[in-house]
Amino acid sequence: GSFYEWDSARRRADLVPAGIGAKAATEALRYLSSRSVRTATLPVVFGPRHHSARAAGELVSAGGAKIAEDAPALKQILSTWLGDEAARTAAGKGGFAYIERHRGAAARTAELLDTRLP
Repeated sequence: GSFYEWDSARRRADLVPAGIGAKAATEALRYLSSRSVRTATLPVVFGPRHHSARAAGELVSAGGAKIAEDAPALKQILSTWLGDEAARTAAGKGGFAYIERHRGAAARTAELLDTRLP
């Protein structure tokens, strides 16, 4: 399927940021036969090519993720988390806290742009 969605306006005030992409997201979810899944607070492992994603580094700094540079490192990280529930839980909570601190960032960015655009 094609999941493109766009909007246009002559003035910034005529655009509705919350609506941009909503139809595309709805159509993509329908096409993919999405379903709800149980949520979980789990840690994340990034591979060696994560450096262009600032959030990945911040998540590592927050304790919610680790970096596996190679297969042995991945094995060690997973073995630790699978064998140590306290370490896994602490890392998951660190990641969750990071996500919670950044919740609403898109709306805050849109509001900031509103104050600076004509």
